[in-house]
Amino acid sequence: MGLLSWLFEFTRENKDKQQKILSIRRRFPTAKLAPSVEVRNPDRLELGENVIIDMNVLLHCGGSAWSDGRGSIRIGNNCYIGPNTVLFGAGDIEIGNDVLVSPNVTITSHQHTFADNAKPIRLQPIEFKKVVIEDNVWIGSNAVILPGVTVGRDSVLGAGAVANKDVPAGSLVGGIPAVLIKSLR
Repeated sequence: MGLLSWLFEFTRENKDKQQKILSIRRRFPTAKLAPSVEVRNPDRLELGENVIIDMNVLLHCGGSAWSDGRGSIRIGNNCYIGPNTVLFGAGDIEIGNDVLVSPNVTITSHQHTFADNAKPIRLQPIEFKKVVIEDNVWIGSNAVILPGVTVGRDSVLGAGAVANKDVPAGSLVGGIPAVLIKSLR
């Protein structure tokens, strides 16, 4: 690909991306999205009041052929999504009100299975399970939340933690895998 072709393609893609962001801003006028936010399938995105989505966030709202058209991302009121965060919503992600998501967090509602060693992982079935983050949750930097996990209200998921099972309401959890550190109630 020549330089001129690359420049034309880059300009077209950037224009499409900015049009998506403008469309989201019209649908959700109190939301603040950094210009570098990338939203795939924005018609499957719902934002509450006063949502802030910081730089370089990827919101993949599902709806692709590989997900059989499933998926969505719903973010409640007064939420903050930190820089470089990735939300893979092919199995649905629901975030409550007053949730703080620190930088570099990954929340995924789908994953490849690997039960059949005779097949490459990329050819094995994909598992879809909804992720729910209830109200008033703080998710620390570099944390990972895996498919099917519910993080209970009034909880804190520590920096770098990997939540592979439900987090009880009012809990501080941390580690890999995340374990209860203490009750906050």
